[in-house]
Amino acid sequence: MLHKDRLVAAGGLVSHVGPFFSDHFDRLAERTISAAHNFRLAYAEGAFGTRSRPLTGWLMVVDTLGSHTPVSDTSRHFPVSPEFERVSLQQRYRQLCQRLMRERLNSTACVITSPKSALASGQHADFGDVTDLRSFVAALAWPAAPVGGVSAL
Repeated sequence: MLHKDRLVAAGGLVSHVGPFFSDHFDRLAERTISAAHNFRLAYAEGAFGTRSRPLTGWLMVVDTLGSHTPVSDTSRHFPVSPEFERVSLQQRYRQLCQRLMRERLNSTACVITSPKSALASGQHADFGDVTDLRSFVAALAWPAAPVGGVSAL
């Protein structure tokens, strides 16, 4: 979002549809973390001017089919973090969102689940915590509220 040629908020939207959930999770997590670090570095180097840091958000939509069953992981080189062991893909995305916010890589992050059949109805679910859709939308609305006339990028 821009206000008077100033970046006030930026975000990303990613969807994940089965059946190869585990492989795609790793790649999406890597890209998401890299983009957040790159944005943070660009801000630190003054790429967005000297004003306050823009709000950043990340929204993940996950197919409900198959993403709720626990994923087993093996790593030849490094141990898997305990919080990622034997949890579903949905839980992994939730934990990724929490980490993105906790480590201040993103101002807000959200994961919602939805079946492919919900295209017309918009049926979805979330975890009802800081990673839910309501919190995400509220965080993104905050920078727009006081300035008025905000335009999408």
